[in-house]
Order: sequence, then C-alpha cells, then structure tokens
Amino acid sequence: MQPLHIVIVGAGPRGLGVLERLTALYADRKPGWGLHIHLIDPAEPGQGAHSSLQPAHLLTNTVAGQITLFADFSVRDAGPIKPGPSLLDWARAAGYRRVGERYVRTCADGEEIHENDYLPRAMLGEYLTHVYDLLASSLPRNVRLTHYRRLAEDIRPLADGRQCVHIAGGFPIIADCVVMTTGHSENRASEEDDLLQRQVLSGQRKNPRLQFVRSFNPISVLQSISSDAQVCVQGIGLTAYDIVSELTIGRGGRFLPAGNGRLRYQPSGREPRMILCSRQGVPFSARAVNQKGIGGLHRAVFFTRAWIDGLRRQKKAATGSSKLD
Repeated sequence: MQPLHIVIVGAGPRGLGVLERLTALYADRKPGWGLHIHLIDPAEPGQGAHSSLQPAHLLTNTVAGQITLFADFSVRDAGPIKPGPSLLDWARAAGYRRVGERYVRTCADGEEIHENDYLPRAMLGEYLTHVYDLLASSLPRNVRLTHYRRLAEDIRPLADGRQCVHIAGGFPIIADCVVMTTGHSENRASEEDDLLQRQVLSGQRKNPRLQFVRSFNPISVLQSISSDAQVCVQGIGLTAYDIVSELTIGRGGRFLPAGNGRLRYQPSGREPRMILCSRQGVPFSARAVNQKGIGGLHRAVFFTRAWIDGLRRQKKAATGSSKLD
C-alpha cells in the first residue's frame, strides 16, 4: 500500500505541534500504511518567530513552567501521550542558570531557573529545535520525515483530490493533505500602510532619513535608526515593549536598582527619542509576577470559598435566602 503524504507548510511551534501529534497518533494506532511527512520551512526547524539568534533581552510572554510542546495526563482529550521535556526541564538539563539578569550555561554560578522566570525567546528557539531533533530521532516505524529548507510558493488542487505543493526551485510535492502553519507571516500592506508609505516617500525630499517601518521582524531592521532620530511607535502592546527594549537595552542602556524596589534607567547615549501612541491611549499589561502556579489556578487571599460560604450563611439567617447580590 502506498504511503500517505502529508505536507506541513511552516515549521515553527504550530507546525512542530502538528508533527508531534501526527507521530504520537501513528504510534498509538499502528495503521497498516506508511506515512511520509514533508516539512517545508527555510529556517531552523521548530523556531519560527523565536530565532535562537535574537538578542537575549527579548523575553517570552509566558513563564518557563507553562511552556511545553508535550502533553501529559493533566490535559483533557489530549489523545495519546508522548512524554517530553518542558522548556523549564530542558533549560535546567542543558545547564542554564540565572546569573544576575542573564541566563547562561554554567556549572555552579548564579541560581537555578525558577518556574516563574520569563526566559529569553532565543532560549525558547533552542528548545523548539531540540524538540524537533527528539521527534525526528524517534519516529515510529514506517514514518518518514523530510525537511525542505525552502519556501512554499504555490498549492494547486489536483483532479483526484490531492494537492500539488510547489516549493522554491520548481520542485513539486504531491500531497494527500496539506497543513498550513505559517504563523507570524507578513500581511499585505493595508490602505493606511500604503498612505503612510507614500507620505514618507514625499517627505524624504526634505528629510532623507525619514522612513516608515511597517514590520520590525526581524528586529535587526531597527539598527538603521540613528541615535538622534525621533521614533513614533504606533500601538502600546507587547510588540511595542520589544521595540523599546531593543532601542534602549539593545543600545547599551541599563536598568539599575534605585531603592524601594524601583529601577533607574542609565542611558548609553545611543538611544533615539521615542513617542508611543495608540487609539486607546492605555498601555497593555507588562509581564506580571505569576501568582497562579504552573497549573494556572489562582489562589485566593480575600475572596475565598470559606468567606463566600460565611456570607451565604449570614444572608440566609437574615433573609431566609442564601442568594448573594
């Protein structure tokens, strides 16, 4: 019987998750046919937007103890369980420790990484590639994996219901199924983007350094901004925090203790002047101190179950009904 061919376009975390589930399901069900998984991505497998080459001051938005590519028995309807390390497990096993504000591989210096630490996204990229290597080295029998370090350029349906995937270089792959996991891809420019770009092109006659950066992925595009520039950042979400971090800490600035739990910024002199704006005018929440544990359950301090039960008893004694307003 001919093997089934599945193409996964995009080998970032989502594509890696699809690969993990496919291999786990195949190993559990042991079908009578073979499986050939074609992974299409020109970059390092697993990393996607979390390149291991990005600066260490760019952090994950989730604490270390809550990031994993593997399910365990606490996950409902997860299907067959394929054990594997979480980001925290891998980082500790790889020898990473927290030394001041940095995370480095060391035998004894610093402190053990805590489950509530926000690790650099570069470390997450390393972990994701490690997971890919684990999956690729433990494929079930009759499962074949091919990673094409090229871009997918087109997908064309065939008369028999299959798909023809064209990758860069003119090579076609005939697939029984195609899974699109392109993640953080570039959208087409909006009308507002086109308008801003035209205004910039017009204004460059008076100010040759004027520029409009529609996307800062990769973040290295910000290196072209000079220290005497004035930068307007549209939006005050987590992406804006990355831009501010790159244009401050990434330029050699430092946050130093200023007493009473506060910090004082010591500039390097290479930072541009920044203006942040948004339609709401309210910044999103920064990375918070996690108080829910890795299970995500909030431990109440004041509004506890016992306190609510006490209120109900008081209400019933006073009115005959325990219903709270």
